[in-house]
Amino acid sequence: TIASSRTKDYEYHKFLQTLFNKVTRISSDVGIVYQGKRQQTLPEKKCLQDESAMREGEKLLYAYTLPGVFSHRRPNQSARALINLMELSDESSILNLECGSGIVSFVAANRCPGAQIHAIDSNARAVKCTEQGIEKNQLTNVSVKLAAIDEGIMPESYDYLLTNKSYFNSEEQGEAFLQMCLRALKPGGLLQFSTKQYQWYAHRLLDLFTDVAIDGAVHHFMLSARKPE
Repeated sequence: TIASSRTKDYEYHKFLQTLFNKVTRISSDVGIVYQGKRQQTLPEKKCLQDESAMREGEKLLYAYTLPGVFSHRRPNQSARALINLMELSDESSILNLECGSGIVSFVAANRCPGAQIHAIDSNARAVKCTEQGIEKNQLTNVSVKLAAIDEGIMPESYDYLLTNKSYFNSEEQGEAFLQMCLRALKPGGLLQFSTKQYQWYAHRLLDLFTDVAIDGAVHHFMLSARKPE
């Protein structure tokens, strides 16, 4: 606010117009009052999405994450354990449960260009991130779907089942997970997943599957087991 005793003053008006988007001029018999109002600058919208890259052979594979997407910002040790140790074959059908950012699916697609990778996640943000990764990496053999872990899975349709999110609060949940894997895999199909809770899984896999194997990794274990023929 600026006051001038000159009733015919316009210099302040012009000057304030160079500084403010809106200037109000209030005149009276004793002078003029100018009021300049600065327009509030809206804060820039913060982008919470993060892009990471993982080298796979001679190719860089990109993945996108948002808060709440497993795992945010970079592949965690569980995903890396699965990626480093998983065994796949081309011309196969691969199911990636709780795909998160989709990086496991992208690596599988790059290693087996003739395979069809079906990614599923119950988190809409994860599905969106995986869709972006599919487009960025120009992968034509990966599809992603929003579905609960026990929905949208065709019975006995997959040669491989991959997941790195096999953490449960109870043995009942772990049992439900293994039973779902049995339903999804073809006879002879291979389940591969990474977990910290390997002791219970190892014993239960011996009851339900064949060719059970455990590979140790830093803080995580890679388990594989084959559905009986």
